[in-house]
Amino acid sequence: MAERELFQIGEVAKMYHLSVGTLRHYEQVGLLKPEYTDPATGYRYYSVRQFEQLTNIRYLRALGLPLDEIAATLHDRDVIAVTEAVVARAQGNYASVDDIAADVKEKLEKAGLHVFTIEQLQKRAEKLVGVPDPIRYKDRIVGVVMYRDNTIIDVIRQIDEDA
Repeated sequence: MAERELFQIGEVAKMYHLSVGTLRHYEQVGLLKPEYTDPATGYRYYSVRQFEQLTNIRYLRALGLPLDEIAATLHDRDVIAVTEAVVARAQGNYASVDDIAADVKEKLEKAGLHVFTIEQLQKRAEKLVGVPDPIRYKDRIVGVVMYRDNTIIDVIRQIDEDA
């Protein structure tokens, strides 16, 4: 069965729990342009490739970032800038990092976005693809990790591909 490449604006709005008006607004402010607009009907269509960007927009909106900051960070695809923007908005409002994490989790869940721990994600991945075999190494050292003063931190061993 062939995958669909384009989805009408109403379908995308429904999938992402947004209004059609919100998607039109995102287009007007240059945040998310439809992949294709039918010149005869004016219908807007979005592609699967745009779903990641739309998901990111939803997360960042749930964290309280304004659309202009979201547009800048998505354009640059700069994770550090996104993190700094979220932290800058939160500064002074929290006593600890745990308080920030709890608030972020609550905001994302209120927005209907799923939040998983790394352990939950690992279990889901293992359920889908199974538990990987442990990596086996040979005794041969192929690299050394050192501090600037030449103190050895760790060694890197060759992978035993015959095991």
